[in-house]
Amino acid sequence: LCRTSGEGVISLGYPVVGDTGTIIGVVNAGIDLNWFNRLAENSNLPPGSILMVTDEDGTILSHYPEPETWVGEALPDKNLFALIMARIQGTASIEDINGAQMLYAFTPLWSENQKVFVSLGTPASVAFAQANRVILRNLALLALATLLVAAFAWYLGDFLLVRQTKKLVLTTQRLASGEFQT
Repeated sequence: LCRTSGEGVISLGYPVVGDTGTIIGVVNAGIDLNWFNRLAENSNLPPGSILMVTDEDGTILSHYPEPETWVGEALPDKNLFALIMARIQGTASIEDINGAQMLYAFTPLWSENQKVFVSLGTPASVAFAQANRVILRNLALLALATLLVAAFAWYLGDFLLVRQTKKLVLTTQRLASGEFQT
């Protein structure tokens, strides 16, 4: 917690090294963790998405939505925490604590040596909704095209083969019955 604001922050301190290799100062910076929540609010994330910052112990430092419920709590999804710690950065498809399939992307906040991670989760149903609509539309168009081709093939077959064959059979029957003018 920041001493002046009382808000959660990630504090960074980097040494400033002089020409002789001695430390001549320190640059300090702090990132307000509520900034992640404001970022998420203004990013138009898909419904059901989660933006989190967690530490190496799995403690949630920032959470969107509902930061007041989650900040300071342990990450409830142990599978996600294990993946983050094993891979450091990447993507995963995991069932959340409610049983819904979630797609997560996670990375260290600054570098792979850091132990603070940012993760973004989106429900798989939301992530794949557009692709599923496109697939269903394409399948419907394919079915319609197949029906039209089949109908055209039936009509063409009837016009070119069946009618001509029926005329030939009728003519043959007339000739067999003695109608030689046919």
